[in-house]
Amino acid sequence: MVEYCVIVSCGLSPGVDVVTAIQKKDISRREVSGGLAYQAGMVFLHSHGVGTARAVRIYKTYGGDAVQVMSENPYRLARDIRGIGFKTADAIAMKLGIDKTAMVRVRAGISYALTEAMDEGHCGLPSDELVPLAEKLLEVPQELSAREAG
Repeated sequence: MVEYCVIVSCGLSPGVDVVTAIQKKDISRREVSGGLAYQAGMVFLHSHGVGTARAVRIYKTYGGDAVQVMSENPYRLARDIRGIGFKTADAIAMKLGIDKTAMVRVRAGISYALTEAMDEGHCGLPSDELVPLAEKLLEVPQELSAREAG
């Protein structure tokens, strides 16, 4: 007779329960907690509009800290993970409830605008060129982008 351990983890996301049955002989306590962290991270990412392929890359990059990193500064995704740019990170941030005028968003947008300018051959931009670019990209008042760009 094979003995099974059933792991039920509730509260990953409203209305979602994860039930896993694993043979006891095949697991250790660390593997169980790591598996639950992975499941929780994937549920969190999926519930905020992140597809499976991106979720896997995010989890591979940040491991068990993926949820914390995403919650604190989703714009790190654009900086840390190849294939995720500012616009994708911004869409995720909006789903996480980051306000359009949040300083973390404005800073990330300015950084993105500078990166785009570098791709066009610039080594920098004067504020009077950078601010309108950031304003157009971010759709925020010029004062916000001017304060951060200045």
